[in-house]
Amino acid sequence: MQLYRLNDLSPSPGLDILKSEFSNRVFDESYAENYAWDHRDKLSNIFYLLKNGRYSVGCYFVIENNGKYIASAGWNKYDNETALVLTRAFITEEYRTSYVMGNELLPIMLDESKSFQNIWITCNKNNKAIYDWFTRNKEGKSPAMFSNWPDIYSRFEPIGIRTVYFTEQFVSQLKR
Repeated sequence: MQLYRLNDLSPSPGLDILKSEFSNRVFDESYAENYAWDHRDKLSNIFYLLKNGRYSVGCYFVIENNGKYIASAGWNKYDNETALVLTRAFITEEYRTSYVMGNELLPIMLDESKSFQNIWITCNKNNKAIYDWFTRNKEGKSPAMFSNWPDIYSRFEPIGIRTVYFTEQFVSQLKR
């Protein structure tokens, strides 16, 4: 596997892979606004965010294997005290149970963002099952959403709903 780092839209093999994957993938409209190159003028689109400095403090990672896109996600400074990790995460269906986010990307993101007082994983109402996993785990109940989730996720605990970039998000915070 190869890991590419993006901070902006500078030409790179990682950007080429991301553009190709997200241009050729058929998204429903809600995902297209966030990921498709054709929607790069939308405020929530990954290419808009890269172009406009969201990852200037942080990084957006692209993972490929033999030229084939596997996954991508980033971390970025939210405010002077808080970093967001696993932002704009997307993983191909065939790799979703390989835990590449937790095993490969999250450890790098936590290391790079360690100077921040707060480190958050956020999700919106469309991905609330992820937040529910953090809730069940904190309560000592069997998370059971997925078997074998990496232990690194147990280092986060749910702290409720916050408005992040003008959107209500369910937030889990790294326990220190």
